[in-house]
Amino acid sequence: MTKKAITFLWIKSIDFQLITFYNIIDYVYSLYNKKRRISMAYFADNLMYDKIESLSSLKSTLALLNKTTEDHLFVCSLCENKIWYFSDFDKIFDVKIDKDRGISLNNLINIVHPFDRDSLKLSMEDVKTGKSDTYNSECRLMNKDNEPVWISCKGIALKIDNKLYVTGRMSHQELSHMFNPLTGLFNQFRLMADLKEMYKGDIAGYLMMLNIDELSAINLNHGRNYGNALLKTIATFIEELPKVNAVYHNERSYFTIIIDAKTKDEVTEIYASIRDAVKDKCTISAGVVPLSKEFFSDENSLYDSLKLIVNKTKDYGRNSLLFFEEEEFQKVMSSASLLDELQKSVSENCSGFSLLYQPQLLSNIYSLYGAEALLRYTSKSGKKIFPDEFIPVLESSKLIIPVGMWVLKTALNQCKIWQKSIPNMHISVNFSMVQLRDESVVDDIVCALNEAGVAGECLTIEITESIPIHEMELVLSIIHQLKAKGIQIAIDDFGTGYSNLGYLNQMNVDEIKIDRMFVKDIDKSLQNCGVISQAIEFAKQNAMRVCCEGVETTKEISVLEMYSPHLLQGYLFDKPLTPDEFTCKYFDPTSVDYLNKQSFIKGLTLARNKSNKVQFNHKDILRDTNMGLWVMHKTNNNQNIELFFDETMERIMGLEEKLTPDKYYEFWHSRIKSDHVKYVDENFDLMTTLDKVVQLEYPWEHPTLGEVIVRSNGKVTNKSDNAVVIEGYHRIMSNIKEA
Repeated sequence: MTKKAITFLWIKSIDFQLITFYNIIDYVYSLYNKKRRISMAYFADNLMYDKIESLSSLKSTLALLNKTTEDHLFVCSLCENKIWYFSDFDKIFDVKIDKDRGISLNNLINIVHPFDRDSLKLSMEDVKTGKSDTYNSECRLMNKDNEPVWISCKGIALKIDNKLYVTGRMSHQELSHMFNPLTGLFNQFRLMADLKEMYKGDIAGYLMMLNIDELSAINLNHGRNYGNALLKTIATFIEELPKVNAVYHNERSYFTIIIDAKTKDEVTEIYASIRDAVKDKCTISAGVVPLSKEFFSDENSLYDSLKLIVNKTKDYGRNSLLFFEEEEFQKVMSSASLLDELQKSVSENCSGFSLLYQPQLLSNIYSLYGAEALLRYTSKSGKKIFPDEFIPVLESSKLIIPVGMWVLKTALNQCKIWQKSIPNMHISVNFSMVQLRDESVVDDIVCALNEAGVAGECLTIEITESIPIHEMELVLSIIHQLKAKGIQIAIDDFGTGYSNLGYLNQMNVDEIKIDRMFVKDIDKSLQNCGVISQAIEFAKQNAMRVCCEGVETTKEISVLEMYSPHLLQGYLFDKPLTPDEFTCKYFDPTSVDYLNKQSFIKGLTLARNKSNKVQFNHKDILRDTNMGLWVMHKTNNNQNIELFFDETMERIMGLEEKLTPDKYYEFWHSRIKSDHVKYVDENFDLMTTLDKVVQLEYPWEHPTLGEVIVRSNGKVTNKSDNAVVIEGYHRIMSNIKEA
């Protein structure tokens, strides 16, 4: 495309007041040469139309511009009640566009989310009546999959042949980082922006944060699809409530609600409505703060106080509602006081901060592998402040960045000392998203390594698995840079957020740290065994290691070692220790603590070896006897059924690839011999009603062996009004040798 052609196009079509034709031409021409996309925001937000010769010339110009942007450019006739698009709008949203790219406004409003229609109509009316000469709206449109998509719509009013039009852009990319893709609600990022805007004027009402109690456990018992459906149901229900001005889906199981209420009783009624609506599916707890500048100077202090109250509900059990009280205000003031003290501490080379080290031991042999550095703080009064009190203050103030580097340097220097005794001693240090957002984080980490003289391979950076979706690209880039320096990456608290094993593979991490919630009572929970077994098998296949945290009993370790995790960490071996305590216990053969520790390790090893004389690794037994374990989730009166297999089950079923839980069920059920399907279904239904084991045998079509006789045993292990969990085993009784 030549400059001359562009000049002709723009002179013929549109005249602009705020910039010269020469600038327009050079701008457009440079973008064509660089193959860059034109952001229509530049035109719709910053330029004013002076004269449009005709509607057709405007349409031609917008059609050309739309080829260079992902936005949807439009012109709307408020007189004809019609809007024209020049993009693939109809491929994303469920509307039919006529030959001249137009649709009626009524058809457009039909795909607007019901809760957003009034505000959209109001914005249109302001332009139509001359109250405003610009159009600026945000709303949800339902796409062809009936999923809400937030769009930002900006435009300006103009007249052509004395008829009123609005022209501009509609973008579904601009707000993509501001909403939760599951529920379609705005997220915490948008919440904070809205609260900041509210603080510019007078504020009133209440802010409620609602949490679904034990959502992780619900996902384990009923399947993630059930949990996702529950989140969507709650989101929709809250939006329909009176006096609810806005709803946000912060993260995981948390929602924040802006309530237009004058009294606590009104807020309590709203909470009770939500609680009662979902009482058969889950329990909910909530914290509430008043929207008040008297108590909270800005949106950050408001939100931090709200989080403190929500966390406090855990002390009161499920279905708890707590309001902000004067006592809580004093805590907020204490938080502000703590911030002042922490700021002074940082300015004094992190005085008051200290590190404890919790050992990480190699599984089975219990020799020292490394240690995790854990931050502690003691105030000037001598009071020990818990991490869950001072860490949030450090993060919200970004003091975690200098304190985090102090932690890293201190831990590396200590590691260097211990490496005199164990040359490959490892050290693990936690990093938060606040630290990872710092532009110099990679250079600072590498510099700290060089100063301490520790190899990158001996440092593990632990990051949480709950990484915001819109920041995933940043995190992946940082991981890539760190691994290029030999530094290892661990995902902390695996299993408590949204992550899955494929997600970990994409991140290319070196270590998975399994949370205490899965280690606790593992000797009693087949589901916890399944999570840990799957994680360990995945880790081995992808050259990763697994560290099981929170190991506290010999029963837990006896079960864990059947799966052979790489590392163990927990109070069974040691609480977090000071550097001197750690040195005495693990590096000073003359100390009493060292001798006691070695005696404990020896006793643990002897007990395990003695146990192994009469016990065997159950995975080996299952594999050698062709006995596969399965877990079945049945929800909504058998409308949704998921089936989970262990590795032995996959092998004896003849599967050559991993399947999703619903596909596992389809694979198994579709191969039952037709004249036995009713018999099998009746027996599995019997399992849901009887509190005892049910056994059955039936013919089943094996992918390679043909028809075989199989035996299944199963028993209900968890049951609610809407879901049931059955656990059992599956074994081929004929053609055993071949299987």
